[in-house]
Amino acid sequence: MNLLTSDWQSGDEMMFAQITGTLRLDDQGCLGFEGTGTPPVWPKGFTAYRHDGEFTLYGPEGEVVATEGDTIESGGGEVPANDLVSASDCLSPDGKMLLVQGEVRVVRD
Repeated sequence: MNLLTSDWQSGDEMMFAQITGTLRLDDQGCLGFEGTGTPPVWPKGFTAYRHDGEFTLYGPEGEVVATEGDTIESGGGEVPANDLVSASDCLSPDGKMLLVQGEVRVVRD
């Protein structure tokens, strides 16, 4: 599983666009949002592991943030991928990425 992370952490300057999406693994094993080719770049310290065929996203303190199929929301914004990474299986065809900056929350109905 590929999880892109940045050096951004709580307390750093941030962008304020709302990011909302349902977590899925794509064909390259990249953790992203269903229906979009723009991969998220998670805050510093985020990790993801697969358990019994499903993945769990963990925050920087090891807390469970979300699991596969959860819809999450956070703050952040879109940036050119070359500002962050030069090569990755997770790069989008349009060369953009979503920086996730802010508290990641699961949206409940």
